[in-house]
Amino acid sequence: MAGNEDKADKHVPTKAEGAKEHAATPETDTLEEKAKHPPCPTCGEEWDGDAVFCSYCGYEETDAANPLHPMPVLDGGVCDAVKALSAEEITGLKAAIAGAGKSKPVMFATFNTPDDQTPAGIAFSLYNDWTVGLKGADEGLLILYDPRRKRVEIAAGRNLRKSLKVKDSMEITKELAQAIAAGKLIEGFKTALDKLLK
Repeated sequence: MAGNEDKADKHVPTKAEGAKEHAATPETDTLEEKAKHPPCPTCGEEWDGDAVFCSYCGYEETDAANPLHPMPVLDGGVCDAVKALSAEEITGLKAAIAGAGKSKPVMFATFNTPDDQTPAGIAFSLYNDWTVGLKGADEGLLILYDPRRKRVEIAAGRNLRKSLKVKDSMEITKELAQAIAAGKLIEGFKTALDKLLK
């Protein structure tokens, strides 16, 4: 008798209740039922709810908090993202970069690194993005100056990194930071290039 009572107490879902429970389960949603993302803030296109980035322009939702979105643009090998350089300094940097030859990419950038990131990380992110598909990228060089931290960082291609000694790189970046502080950016940059690309 007790067994029969237990069975009687158990509730058997109706067909309507079962359908309602099924509809509330995310795993059962079809692609058509899944909500679309709002338009991409970069290109305006919509992308599917399953996607983690916009297939039209590559924008990712995490880019909203990315200090490198949109990616700064190079002009003649120079990117003054924080407007820290004079017109004369930009011209001098471009001339020095042109003089270094075109067999490998050489770049100079200014960027104020956020507190939760490192200048070295920003430098390598910029280098990797700017050298995609470029000839000689493994031998290339980016010198980053962070005016807020008054710090210089180097990002180099794989082959160039093999030939650079950590001690020498640290000394070169220190000397360039001192030259910049003394108002001798171009001279310091040329000296750094001579030592790094020898």
